[in-house]
Amino acid sequence: MIESAAHGIVTCMNETTTLAKPTFDGTRVQPSESFALNVEPETKELYQYQLAAIETIIEHRRVILGMQPGMGKTAIMQAVAADAAARGEKSLVIVPPTLRLMWQREFETDYPELAVASVTVGAAGEFPEADVILMSDSLIGKRFDDIVEWMPNAVFVDEAHRMKSPDAKRTKALIAACDRMEDAIVVVATGTLANNHAGDVYSPLRATGSDNAKAVSYGDKWHNFLDVWCITEMAWKKRVVVGCEDPEGLRDKLVTTCMINIPRDEVLDLPARTFNQVDVMLHADDWAKYAVVQKHFLSWIEENFGEDAMFRAAKAEAITKLMRLWEIDGKVKVKATADYVENLTEQGEQVVLMAWHSSVMDGLRDELERRNLRVGMVRGGMHANSKDLAVRAFQSGALDVIIGQVAAAGVGLTLTRSCHIVFAQLPWNPAVFAQATDRIYRIGQERACTVHLLTFDEGVSQRLWNVLQFKAEIVDAINNGKPTIIDQTSVVNSVLNDYGWD
Repeated sequence: MIESAAHGIVTCMNETTTLAKPTFDGTRVQPSESFALNVEPETKELYQYQLAAIETIIEHRRVILGMQPGMGKTAIMQAVAADAAARGEKSLVIVPPTLRLMWQREFETDYPELAVASVTVGAAGEFPEADVILMSDSLIGKRFDDIVEWMPNAVFVDEAHRMKSPDAKRTKALIAACDRMEDAIVVVATGTLANNHAGDVYSPLRATGSDNAKAVSYGDKWHNFLDVWCITEMAWKKRVVVGCEDPEGLRDKLVTTCMINIPRDEVLDLPARTFNQVDVMLHADDWAKYAVVQKHFLSWIEENFGEDAMFRAAKAEAITKLMRLWEIDGKVKVKATADYVENLTEQGEQVVLMAWHSSVMDGLRDELERRNLRVGMVRGGMHANSKDLAVRAFQSGALDVIIGQVAAAGVGLTLTRSCHIVFAQLPWNPAVFAQATDRIYRIGQERACTVHLLTFDEGVSQRLWNVLQFKAEIVDAINNGKPTIIDQTSVVNSVLNDYGWD
């Protein structure tokens, strides 16, 4: 248990009065002159903007921590939890299952006197005695009653964009639990609040409280948010978000209401980063395999487009076929990708290699190991301990290449031992792509970084990259206040249209 004096309270003549809450400013980069941490982390020195964020959280209590990836959101939340423990208060930290060990290790490193426990099972039961409890986000609904019974004084939700669906059980459980804990600090953290479109903002916003949702949307319901900020269409008797009325206006409203959002390049002197699209030369037999599949796909689109009665069913089938073509795009590039990665390692570089499909990852591992390279993997379904060991091995220099499955390795990991990240396959979501690239581009990186995007002429990857570059501007306007053009077409639809489906 950590003990220290509380701050933010004035005591006079045996009466305790809470200081007046200042106006919310989510872009401030300096703490007030009087602010000081009750407990300092043992192994790191926090930046001024991090201290400002900590002060804002303590003052305003219900906050979206919406900084870009790599800016130290975990360190900010852990400092607030340590501050709460110093005041005899307890915290609940809700994390993706694969990040629980990382959180526990960092608590042990920076706040060794803090009593930290983990809840890892879904069966109901009394929570252990601790200053901080770590719990996987998949357990929120199952352990709802136990959470409310334990009644934490602070709740931290890491990678909160995983709670974007307002209809999901865990989202509903999180909002209901936070509503029950009226006086608790609630921090929802994500580097990509708008993961795909403006509608993603609502659930994390609502988790910070009804008052914040009303301040942003003049009502705390899903339909209020849609009415004010989103362009929608009816599909299957439901409103579907297809665009944003005013991305920059939404971001401005959030940072004056409840979101801490400081552009990374204003406060961190990170080295340069370059995006390098490389058209690789496929081996002849690999190109022949791809050409056959793509020819069948194009013929199918030509035959089926325009049949009104069957259009919806045909569209679904078109997407399925496109996803298959995307996987084959990655598989036929395996040898060319291995050539490219091997060349980087021969220059003395370690490489982070990203792919999506397990079949592509397995092919890359086998091809690289045949070239006597030391290869590790981080993929979906791995035990958290195995993932942690792979990351540690890479960061220690024991691996030449770490192959990451974008969905599993694209968040929460620090891979700054490398300054090269190679995409054998691109994801379809611009925010997911941005998160993945930031595994090497974050606090602790001292070298100029290069993002290598391996495509080939006429491949899905080439078409997808052309679309992603434009779509990334849309979510960036909401997440980071960058000017943009509003576009209502999804990434998948845009690529299909490029093939002639329009």
